[in-house]
Amino acid sequence: MPNILQRGVTRQLLSLSILSLGLCSISQSVSAQTVLDFSISYDTEFLFPPLDESLLPESVDISPLVADLPPEFQAALPEDLPSELVDPQILDVLVTGTSVNPDPAFGLTDFTSDTVGLPLPPQIDPVTGQPARQVSIFRADPAEFNLDIETPAFSDIYFGDDTGNRLFGLANDRAIFDFVEGTVQGGGIITVVGGEGIFEGATGEIAFSQQDDLGPPGEPVRGTAVLDFSVEIPDNTQTTPEPSTTIWLIAGLAAIFGRRSIRS
Repeated sequence: MPNILQRGVTRQLLSLSILSLGLCSISQSVSAQTVLDFSISYDTEFLFPPLDESLLPESVDISPLVADLPPEFQAALPEDLPSELVDPQILDVLVTGTSVNPDPAFGLTDFTSDTVGLPLPPQIDPVTGQPARQVSIFRADPAEFNLDIETPAFSDIYFGDDTGNRLFGLANDRAIFDFVEGTVQGGGIITVVGGEGIFEGATGEIAFSQQDDLGPPGEPVRGTAVLDFSVEIPDNTQTTPEPSTTIWLIAGLAAIFGRRSIRS
């Protein structure tokens, strides 16, 4: 009698193990993601005319914006930086890029980035009394600069003419304009918010860095940006359980409930 009872318990535990395996397989298939890590270098052109004066706010609280800056950017700020800018200058920023490699990853040969920019008060050269360095902050969301403008679904588009692949993002960027050295150093993170083609349903981040020379006043800034993509896309090939998983699941359920029926 004890042996019969032990065999019954063993079979039931085995059935529960099979059932658990089947459920785990289903859970893994539903949550499957593919991570795509790749880099593309782009030749860029940077335009930043002033935003229409009728859209400008009376002031902007810059405390949270400054707190978000990396240390090297905070070091380029003046010591007497106020916490609020009154009658701020805001820029209507457009950056366009074409890949250095004519055949980049996933056919993303071009990009556009349409944001608003906020120049902060510059550091002043104590000898010349002229601006030495100036930090500018760029955002996809106009509300961060107290602007009453509709927030776009995305600010950045990465695309190519020969594929249906498009990647959308929201920019969080900044730059240091060094008027003494004649350079501009940029960097930031673009949050991926979807796409088309292979990037449908994509999430993730794009980190970019850029070091350019300043051109004549009023002229576009031209240079090269390096973008490091880390993009997650749904693995649509495993959105349903494989047939073998379903069979094991049914077998497990049948084993458990079948034995209960026999005993009753």
